[in-house]
Amino acid sequence: MGSFAYDKEFLPVLKPDDYFVFTPQEPKPYVPGLFKVLEVEPIENFYMDWLQVPGAFAGNPPYVLAANGAAGDRTNGMGPDIVQQILQTDKNIMAQWRIEPVDDILVQLGAPGINSPLWSTPVATTYIQKRLAPHHSTVQITTAPGTDTLIWANTKNPDISGSLRGQSVTRKSRIMGISLDFSAATTIYLGDAAVAGGTAASVANHTLGFVFGGAGSTQLGLIDLPDEYYFEKGIVAQQTAAVTTTITVSLEEDNENVFDGTLKFEERSRGNHNHEFYTFGNYVPSAKIVNPLLIGQSTARCMLSGFMYDLDGATADEVPSGKYINKIPLARIPRQGAPIR
Repeated sequence: MGSFAYDKEFLPVLKPDDYFVFTPQEPKPYVPGLFKVLEVEPIENFYMDWLQVPGAFAGNPPYVLAANGAAGDRTNGMGPDIVQQILQTDKNIMAQWRIEPVDDILVQLGAPGINSPLWSTPVATTYIQKRLAPHHSTVQITTAPGTDTLIWANTKNPDISGSLRGQSVTRKSRIMGISLDFSAATTIYLGDAAVAGGTAASVANHTLGFVFGGAGSTQLGLIDLPDEYYFEKGIVAQQTAAVTTTITVSLEEDNENVFDGTLKFEERSRGNHNHEFYTFGNYVPSAKIVNPLLIGQSTARCMLSGFMYDLDGATADEVPSGKYINKIPLARIPRQGAPIR
């Protein structure tokens, strides 16, 4: 086989003259038979917004994913009849897809006709998501020091933590860039906290500080900062004078603390999602999109790319001696047998 899900490079899983069957073949509906690959063609990258898919929401546009926990924080469960509008292929064409979220969303794919997400285990639901999610937040402060002003509270991903039976899944945020605009001399402090009104950004407790002798503005990128700053709970700010200060922070959230705050550039360049799945004609998965953030989102975009396989039916007698018959998962593999204790 030429590729495997989660390979660093996205390669065709089959090549011309390969043979395969779809698995599982139960529960129904299933695609029986043995197939031979005639041709392989690429599906060029394209972007789509799940919120614009007809049937994703009831009512009329514009559609917005509300803050997590509020009504409308997720799409309807989009059955295969809806997802076909995006992923359906011609007859006797199989597609191998790789899907990568562009926005900070959770994508849950399910097997057709089965109210169960693909790839999930008995203890956790699998979501496709951005691991290193970028965000921007702007606040304006006009008061002298006293209490913290909240810039960003780290995402807790309530859906994911619920699927892990009570485990708290909170991201760390890493500052990628800061823009500061100040009307007079002041010192600006940033601290680690998720709520306003505290003292995490006080003179005594702050994580990072900037001293300015007069009005002006400055922009700092990751390379300009003296260190890599990770925030466990969120980012708050205070200043030493009652001047007008506008702070914009660009940050990247390390989803599920994958690298525990030690993510380096070489790891970052390889840290892309590589979620692969397969479709055949109008046999496509169901889908649901969830907003994990405590702020609304007006887009739920993903990038899709892949390969199309032109197929011909075959029989076991046609398979050359010693030729391996590949197995392609087209639906959720049914759980069988008693649980291991």
